[in-house]
Amino acid sequence: MLFYLILTISKIGLASLIFAGQLAGQLPATPETPSIMADSQSAAVIMSVAEIELPTAESLVQVVSDKVAKYQREALEALISDLSIKYETDVDLALAIAQCESHTTHYNDQGKILRGRIDRDDLGVFQINERFHGKKSKELGFDIYDPEGNVAYALWMLKNTGSHPWKASRSCWTKHLALAK
Repeated sequence: MLFYLILTISKIGLASLIFAGQLAGQLPATPETPSIMADSQSAAVIMSVAEIELPTAESLVQVVSDKVAKYQREALEALISDLSIKYETDVDLALAIAQCESHTTHYNDQGKILRGRIDRDDLGVFQINERFHGKKSKELGFDIYDPEGNVAYALWMLKNTGSHPWKASRSCWTKHLALAK
């Protein structure tokens, strides 16, 4: 059975719809060119959907969420690498701790700051405990609620106190270090 989907959307919206479908893997990377009747403001689009299944809103949200998490991790890894040089700390150790503490993320799926599962006062990339470090971090000018401040304070601690604050995850990050070498 052949169905047609008729949409009237902006040209940018069409590109976004096709791209989102491709990203979700539910539209071919080179779809048949849809029939477009355009004026200067919008495009009426007629697409044959007989052989494709349109992505659900949930699947598109998941794809976008996964992509955001990937880019968040990559940006945080770059930040950790850059600040490790500034604070003269071992970049591999810092990256391993961040991976074990938070999977190198600062925000959860709802966009809120990542909090510890065991101790809700642990937060962010390095799971810095706000109860123990909130006052000191503020005195030193670090905002541990912000990704950059969380990373910077963690690296300051790593330089000045060593890896002791992350002793609970030591077995995890020592494995990551061994694999990195």
